[in-house]
Amino acid sequence: MADEATLSAAQFSFDQELTLDDIDDQEYNIPTLDELPTLESILSEVESDDDLLIDDHHILDTGVRGAVSSGGGWTMKGTPTSSLCDEPIGHGTPPNSERYSMHGNLLQQQAYSSSQGSLESINISNVDMGVQRSHDMKRYERQIGPSPHGSVVRHAVLKRASTQLASAVDRIDAGMATAMSVGRVIVVGMSHGTALVFNSNQTLKYCLGNPGSEYGAVSALAVGTDSTRLLVGFAKGQITMWDLTSGKLIRTITDAQPPGYGVIQLAFTDDSALAYCSNSGGSVFELSFKRLIGVRTCDSRCLFSGSRGEVCAFEPLLVSRGNVKDHPLSRMTILALATLTKVIIVITKPKVKVLFAYPLNGTPESLPLLCWQFVVIQTSTENRIVDPVLAFARDQKINFFQLDTQNVDSIKFVQLQSIDFPYSLIGMSWLNSRTLLTVDTHEKVHVVDIRTDDELEFIGLDQVELVYGTSHFKSVATGGNVSKAFETAAGQACYGSMVTQGNQLLLLGKKAIHTLSLRTWEERIRYLIKQEKHRDAINLALSFYEGNAKAVVGLTGSVSKRRQDISDLVIEVLFSFVERTRTHCPDHGSLHTLLSFYEGLVPLCIDTCLTLARSDILFDRVYPLFCTDPVANSVFLESLTPYILSDRLRFVTPLIMRDLIENYESKGLLEYVEECIPHLDILSLDIHQVVTLCWKYGLYDGIIYLFNQGMGDFLTPLEEMVRHLESAMKPGKPLSRIEMKLGNKLLVYISCGLTGLRYSGGDLPYEQATKVGKDFLEYILCYNGKERKRDWQAYPHLRTLLHFNTREFLNVLAIAFDESLSSVGFQSKQVLVNTLLVVMVESVGFTPHEIGSLFTFLARQVAKESNTIRIDQTVFDQVLEYLTSNSENSMPEEREQALLELMNSGALVNYNEDLLLTMAEGAKFHRVCELIYGRQRKFDKIICCYCKDELRKRDIFTFIANVAKLCSEEERQAVVKQIMSSLEDIIAIDCQKSAEMALFDLNLNLNDVTIRLKPRPETLFHFLTGVLEARESRLSFTNKDIEAPHPQLIEMYIDLMCGYDPESVTKFLQTNDLYRLEETTLICRKRGIKDAVAFLLEKAGNVRGAFEIIHNLVKENMKRLSQDEQTDRSQRDKRSRNLETAVEFCQRNSKKVEDQEMETMWFSLLDTVVAPQRSTRSDLDPSDIVSESKEYMKHVLSSMMGFVRLPTILQKIMQDTAYTTGQFGEVKDLISSMLSTCKYEETLLTIMNNLMTNDTFWSFSNLHSALRRGVTSEDGRCCICSKHNSASTQTDGVVIFTCGHSYHERCLGSVGYFTVGEGGADTIWSCYLCTCGMQGGMDQPGPTPDGEPPTPSTSTDPPLPRVKKQPKELVQLSEMQIQALTILRDTQRPPSAAAAASVGGSNARTTPRPWDESTQKPGGKNSILSHETFNLRLAPSRNELAS
Repeated sequence: MADEATLSAAQFSFDQELTLDDIDDQEYNIPTLDELPTLESILSEVESDDDLLIDDHHILDTGVRGAVSSGGGWTMKGTPTSSLCDEPIGHGTPPNSERYSMHGNLLQQQAYSSSQGSLESINISNVDMGVQRSHDMKRYERQIGPSPHGSVVRHAVLKRASTQLASAVDRIDAGMATAMSVGRVIVVGMSHGTALVFNSNQTLKYCLGNPGSEYGAVSALAVGTDSTRLLVGFAKGQITMWDLTSGKLIRTITDAQPPGYGVIQLAFTDDSALAYCSNSGGSVFELSFKRLIGVRTCDSRCLFSGSRGEVCAFEPLLVSRGNVKDHPLSRMTILALATLTKVIIVITKPKVKVLFAYPLNGTPESLPLLCWQFVVIQTSTENRIVDPVLAFARDQKINFFQLDTQNVDSIKFVQLQSIDFPYSLIGMSWLNSRTLLTVDTHEKVHVVDIRTDDELEFIGLDQVELVYGTSHFKSVATGGNVSKAFETAAGQACYGSMVTQGNQLLLLGKKAIHTLSLRTWEERIRYLIKQEKHRDAINLALSFYEGNAKAVVGLTGSVSKRRQDISDLVIEVLFSFVERTRTHCPDHGSLHTLLSFYEGLVPLCIDTCLTLARSDILFDRVYPLFCTDPVANSVFLESLTPYILSDRLRFVTPLIMRDLIENYESKGLLEYVEECIPHLDILSLDIHQVVTLCWKYGLYDGIIYLFNQGMGDFLTPLEEMVRHLESAMKPGKPLSRIEMKLGNKLLVYISCGLTGLRYSGGDLPYEQATKVGKDFLEYILCYNGKERKRDWQAYPHLRTLLHFNTREFLNVLAIAFDESLSSVGFQSKQVLVNTLLVVMVESVGFTPHEIGSLFTFLARQVAKESNTIRIDQTVFDQVLEYLTSNSENSMPEEREQALLELMNSGALVNYNEDLLLTMAEGAKFHRVCELIYGRQRKFDKIICCYCKDELRKRDIFTFIANVAKLCSEEERQAVVKQIMSSLEDIIAIDCQKSAEMALFDLNLNLNDVTIRLKPRPETLFHFLTGVLEARESRLSFTNKDIEAPHPQLIEMYIDLMCGYDPESVTKFLQTNDLYRLEETTLICRKRGIKDAVAFLLEKAGNVRGAFEIIHNLVKENMKRLSQDEQTDRSQRDKRSRNLETAVEFCQRNSKKVEDQEMETMWFSLLDTVVAPQRSTRSDLDPSDIVSESKEYMKHVLSSMMGFVRLPTILQKIMQDTAYTTGQFGEVKDLISSMLSTCKYEETLLTIMNNLMTNDTFWSFSNLHSALRRGVTSEDGRCCICSKHNSASTQTDGVVIFTCGHSYHERCLGSVGYFTVGEGGADTIWSCYLCTCGMQGGMDQPGPTPDGEPPTPSTSTDPPLPRVKKQPKELVQLSEMQIQALTILRDTQRPPSAAAAASVGGSNARTTPRPWDESTQKPGGKNSILSHETFNLRLAPSRNELAS
């Protein structure tokens, strides 16, 4: 049949061929047709890529999995890095390419979608091609996000195999698909215990097993590497082996693992006699298949026990699939294991050895993933190795590790890189060494470029209905005896539904088998063409050409061959696109519409041809398509300009150049032609044509380029340009814009020629530069010129340049004089200077300003260290006279700078300094005067210079600070005198720096300065402001004590502030305390600063007087509110500020006065803000007044609630007519807030009461527990006589301290460590050892020589003298001791207030009570504690006595 799937020659072909039986239309879902299609309809139908989605001829690529790609890998320089190696076939950025990051969101995708060319979206995509998709085609339509890489992956459905799979469900009761494995065949396991085997033609070859098998559902499958053996694992734990060549059962293995666990994964190694399996208990077993004397056996060995952590997945390294001969790992068997917490790599052959372990992190619902790939690793620029790379992942992160095989005896794992994704993974697969497929939990496939971490494409799998192995992971068939971790993660188990074979991924769905594979580069381009996206197809093809594309498949051969293949296809697509687009060109509409149309098409054609380096195609085939249409021709020619200016297009044909010039000439834009000419290859130009045109239209850049580059002539452009300029310059006639442009270009050209530079950029060769410079000088200094006119003058060329712009031409000469590579030698400089003097000074025709420019030029040349120019003294005097002339129109800054350079160079060393000073003062050259005064050490005069120099005024403070350290006392006095005379000007510059200068640099007496400035009070105010600011600034940066200003000075400043800045008086008083209260109060009263007076009275303790002033201010403002100023915004702000001040005052002083006076203050303030509601004028709108007054009243009431009793406030509100006349709703919010405040305070009081109760209870409980706690001796012996405590008599007791030390009463009494209470009633004992340790080293009395304790003194003996103990120095505790004390203190601390409050005042305690704790009974059978006559006296320790 025509739709029968066949294999291409590049794919693997089976030995046996398929014999086809009669085909059932229903089985293969062949639709019936009412009418047979005609040949014409078939040929006219547009081929759609959806055919590939239904039935693909390349569905089963049986190429070797893990085959090494020659174009990708990781690069290692010494050690591996995270970048991938590539062999680019070009470099650069593809046109209009946009990077789509894997971390991008939908907005980025939409941005790409909206960024495509307007031409295609308007003229092409809207064309209805008449393609109608059938319902079946839409079923498996791919959900692909827009990507600049085009469609990277081909999603196909194995339709024939899927149809037979669905048929098997009904025919043989096979059940649902559960697992899949792929080799040279496709094997699908079913839920009723059978396995369906399909060959490469998707034909059902075998049905292995019997439906309804006692082993349960097929849970795992494994096809051998040679596709001759098949392992089938079952949910109940059994394994069967089948021969795929005959379909016969070879082995039934029932004892490979412990019973009660299902098989969840199977895999063969390179050795078909060795395989691995894992079960639902997390264990991994090695299966060795043998055949002895015709008997097939299977030996099972446990490699990893699930008791040490359940293995969720494993993956053997198949070296045979690496296509590498004699690989070092071919003699080993390596297995990767993944648990929920780590990845383990082990060698199982020749002996078991753990190579590597790495931790895994992720959510409990995620499972680990593993896959191997052989990759080319570039160790240097020449050497490459092929090593396996393991990709393992869990949740949102993939790690890549290289198995380094350079030393087989010491295999190492080297981390290459890691990728974090914004989604969780349930599957991943290598498609080649640079491309990875990942599947997220939403069943979307993401194509990821590993080298750049970019997501190239994503495909939705909503229609696939992926099969999950959840029931097998939970081991439902064996009773669900799995761990909680396995059960939690089982929901994402789909290991058996995603199988990688070669460079494709096969997916097992509930109803069909799907395959994902990379498209070849040509398929990706043609797929875009079928979708009418020619522009995207061209851009993608150019990215292939430049080597910037990703996931490239199918490009083989050398770089030149690859480029040639791509170039041929791109040109084909380009012309197809152009022809198709031109057919949809709008035949009517405005000029703007046509321009938009061609501007979207032409640049693409030009860029494509230039990228392919096919300018012949551009000019010979593309241009003729557009030259016939005037609009298209104009757009094409103008689109060439940016490519010419960027040097991408260096060659154009004479025809194109002619059309380009004519096009810009018709539009009056020949300056674009002038810009383009220097960027074109001279050999591509018709020099005669272009030169004629350039002279005709004045394209001087083109002229210079053509003569310099084309003919090596540098002098002719200079001669012609000077001639044109000379003819244009006529007395009384201003130059036009074009003539000014000519003159400026001429000066630049002369500058380049004299300094050895090319006009178009770059340096001239030395010999050529020397010749060009010499020719230029000879021409400029030519005495006669070529043509003598009637008004001839000497040096005509030099005069022309000087008359055009004297200053700029002299600047050109100055640059040439300074340039080290200049062609102007010492002799030439002197000749040029002499000629300038002759032309400009000794003759007429130049203005004083032009002559002054010459003198400035000469002065700066003479001032140079390497100067060799000599000029006459008379001329030098003229130069000085000009430089010091008082002419405002002759650039005084430049003249002053030139004079300074002369003075610094020593050229004026013999000149009369006083005369020069007089001249400089007349010219107002302050820097020159400063230089002369500095040499004369007249520092006071320099201060005058700074004060007069507007540009350097602020530098005076730095100068004074430096001079104060270096000058003598006499000079210092002169400086001080000058400063005092200029003090007002200095203060005007910066008052703070002036104060710093006076206080810290010169140590001036403030009283003297104050007296001098007293006639100028405003200046004095600014100076005192600077004094205080300077003092505060110095205090903040230094720790030195600075003498405070006298209070009288502060009060003088306050008086001045009241006049010049009254708004800042109160703030100053609040932040400063250097004034006297009474005197300052009088000043503020006199000046009428009421808020300042109120503050001072409050500070003095006169709360009532301060309140009266503040209250009166509020009254005045409220009175204005009730009159005529309620709508003034500034007045309202002022009222708010005054009221806020009054409220803050009342809050601050409520605790300082009696309750009665406090209530009087608050209610007086409340009456004041309520007053406007009672006395509103009838001619005013009362709404604004009443609302503002009520706002103020609410503010006062809410502020006074914390100070005045709430019942009193409520009574006042209810008695006020302002509220009783209104509605209850007006006071509802206020009363509610008051009640809420009351409730809050009540709750707060309850909580605090509970806190205090709990704290008291806790304290008494601890004290009670401490008093009831028993004490025992450390060793049951007296610490003085060392005898056992039982040795005491009936009259003699034992004293035991809480520190654990015990003593006989008579021993402790003998050393005097007791105190008798008043009246001799109580005896208070002290621990001897502890007291000695605290007091430091007292000698301990030992027993007597006969072993008896020391005899205590009798009552008749005189009392022993008490030794006066010397106080011991305090001991510094170490950090460890302090930490131990802190821990001890924290353990004894009561519970926090917050913890107590959280219990809501409950007295119940959850902690066990101290007295309920069981205690061990101290002592033993022979202990003194068991004697009936034992008399125990507890004595407090020394610390308890101290407390």
